[in-house]
Amino acid sequence: MRRASHHKNICMIKFYSILFLGLTSILGSTSESFGQRDLDVMRRMNSMMPAPMEIDEERVIANGIRRLESKHVIIYTDIRDRADVDELGQVFDLGVAQLCEYFEVEPESLEGWQVSAFLMQDKEKFRKAGLYPETLPDFPAGYNLGHHMWVYLQPGDYYTRHLLLHEATHAFMQWNLGGSGVAWYSEGMAEMLGVHRWKQGQLQMNYRLRGKEEAEYWGRVKIINEDVAAGEAKTLEQVLRINSISFRNVRSYAWAWAACKFFSQHPLSKSQFANLQSHADDLTGGFNRRFYRAVRNDWETLKKDWQLYISEMDYGISVEQLSIFDAGAGDDDSSFSIDATRGWQKTSFVVEAGKSYTIMARGRYQIADKDQPWPCEPGGITIEYYRGQPLGMLMAGMIGNDEEADAALGADGLVRQKAIGLRGTFTAESNGVLCFRVNESPAKLDDNSGTLVVNITEK
Repeated sequence: MRRASHHKNICMIKFYSILFLGLTSILGSTSESFGQRDLDVMRRMNSMMPAPMEIDEERVIANGIRRLESKHVIIYTDIRDRADVDELGQVFDLGVAQLCEYFEVEPESLEGWQVSAFLMQDKEKFRKAGLYPETLPDFPAGYNLGHHMWVYLQPGDYYTRHLLLHEATHAFMQWNLGGSGVAWYSEGMAEMLGVHRWKQGQLQMNYRLRGKEEAEYWGRVKIINEDVAAGEAKTLEQVLRINSISFRNVRSYAWAWAACKFFSQHPLSKSQFANLQSHADDLTGGFNRRFYRAVRNDWETLKKDWQLYISEMDYGISVEQLSIFDAGAGDDDSSFSIDATRGWQKTSFVVEAGKSYTIMARGRYQIADKDQPWPCEPGGITIEYYRGQPLGMLMAGMIGNDEEADAALGADGLVRQKAIGLRGTFTAESNGVLCFRVNESPAKLDDNSGTLVVNITEK
């Protein structure tokens, strides 16, 4: 692995200089919690970071706060007799190893790198212990600054771990990449990588959650669904313009997470998105301009796929499966093969505004693998429904093939989805091409198999 680039641009220097001057009354050049050797190591890693706080360990103990230490973190907490808290040092260290892999940083370069985390149930105890500077901004959940991070205890052990990994990602990027990019990228990356699975001592960051029961109290999927239903969904352009102040509202975290997940998985943007880590020290508008230039040839396609993505947001959703694919070839120019394992599939059949078309479907495929495989035909399975239609039923939609049709796109990126089943009629509201898929949540396509064939004729 290579070590990611570490540039020191003017914005970062100004930021840390101002930060250091503002904290001189409470931060010192030495600390009882950081040995001189460790401080020297960390200064070499990133000399722009302010010095750590001076921590009086006796004062800490006197205020009922205990100290848990692992390789990369010292956790100070007022929470006792909880196994999920006692194991957080192990979680943190495993997380650092995975961040090294994700960002292509040599693990050996982090020898001696150790930060402090203050896990708080009663903030007042930390004030009295000298562990909560008065200059910290008001924050509802977690905050990272230089050598330190502060996290409030959350309901449910998952969300507390998530916040610790979220702040750990910020710290890792700032120390090793020279920064964490502009607001949407910084918070979106911390959210995306902080989503995890922790089971039997094994950690998996950037985890594909299968249900809300795996991430109690996290709620980002719920926020996206609520905003879409209320007509307040954000376009890609709006997400990229989210500023730091907006993250006082948890809804901004949901949208930043969704965008990072989308860009990191979409075939047309994932390599360009991965390259952004090389520019994490850029806090200016140049960050977004650079990314847009890299994907601008595919921007219109990305915008359409984004609308599909957020319109069917669910746990376990796969961007690659949800993106619009080309349908397979059928028997002739008006016949197409539809894959049951993919989302919307675009045909080459051109439809005209105001005209109606007859669609007939045939085939047998597997729609789910529960206790046993569920065979299905285009009419669907009526013992289970998705969005009001039988599971596995053939659905039709239309995507624009000119500016007029694009202007008529619905909130989900398609014009007038319609249930077809074995046979149905589709009336075009504008010019475009037909698209098809089987009716199922994009999050649950993995256990499908097989294909069906559609035939299209003008009425």
